[in-house]
Amino acid sequence: MEILNAVYVFLIQWDIPIYFLAAAGFLINVLRLWYSRRQLKRAMFTVEQEQGRGLRTAAVGGMFLFAVMFSTVLYVNLQVAPTLPPELLLPPTPPPNIFATPLSSPTPEGDDLAGTVRPRVTPNLVATATLPGNLAGESAETPLPTNTRPPSVPATGEVFIPEGGGCTPGVNISFPRQNMTVFGTVEYIGTAVDESFGAYELEMRGPGTGNEWVNVIGGRSFVPVSNDVLGTVNLGVLENGTYNVRLTIVDADGSLNARCTIAIEVNNE
Repeated sequence: MEILNAVYVFLIQWDIPIYFLAAAGFLINVLRLWYSRRQLKRAMFTVEQEQGRGLRTAAVGGMFLFAVMFSTVLYVNLQVAPTLPPELLLPPTPPPNIFATPLSSPTPEGDDLAGTVRPRVTPNLVATATLPGNLAGESAETPLPTNTRPPSVPATGEVFIPEGGGCTPGVNISFPRQNMTVFGTVEYIGTAVDESFGAYELEMRGPGTGNEWVNVIGGRSFVPVSNDVLGTVNLGVLENGTYNVRLTIVDADGSLNARCTIAIEVNNE
């Protein structure tokens, strides 16, 4: 099934070149068929007649081959593509490691933490601050305590929406909650959905990040989340203090759609 899906994705991604190749090949073989018929009418000897018949057979076979190619791609686009899982046609999500590649410029200090719904500007979301350890949830040499999800915040069911911070039913962080004290490895739970959803990012800013916004899940995630896990972050490497956490949704062009910001206390002692 995986091989068949890979073939479908290839045909969908390269449909225009294949259409062009099939149309060009079909037209060339139509010309060859016309030439072979003309040659057979003028042939006076057996050798010329055999050459004409061979050219005619090859032309008909070529027309059939390119017609099948064109029809196959058309069928895949019209009948198969709508049934494929959407994630097969999306770009792969970057691996959750914020130290694998250099980070881009930090978000300006003047950015409004409360957020404004759908301003049409391209946000600068990933900071250049270098953090000790690993925030992306990878294992460390010394095991760290883990914050467990409380029964009051299930993965599915009723959505908890923080007050203020631009949080709405479509973009919210339900755990950790506003002003909650956390430590070790934390599983962030919330919602990131939108009519023009392109991707979401989860960032933190505080004493351990040089007061710069830092993406803590390794980059953008291109799969919407509805009251479920947004990302798992190792806070055990951070300096204790107050941190702002924000969830941002952008559209396919990278323009800001919505944003939710909360404050938490990190205390690893």
